[in-house]
Amino acid sequence: MNENEILYILSEIFEEIKDDPIDTMGITCETLLRDDLEIDSLQTAELLVEIEERLDVTIMDEEAPRLRTVGDVVELIRQKKPKRRTED
Repeated sequence: MNENEILYILSEIFEEIKDDPIDTMGITCETLLRDDLEIDSLQTAELLVEIEERLDVTIMDEEAPRLRTVGDVVELIRQKKPKRRTED
């Protein structure tokens, strides 16, 4: 998955978790989660859950505080390998 694909998915998630409309076209890797997008701690938790579900990755709780920019999130996703699904 390349950076543009991840940014597109993240933009969709940001639209869903934000209470107010945002300009997703202006989101870049330099966009700050808290200052630019005004993502609070609850929305950060929602963001991480959505990423895990949509992209089939696991994000550890201790990784969340390091996520300051959209680029940090993109890089974390790119480093993760999809979880293997087991057949029940």
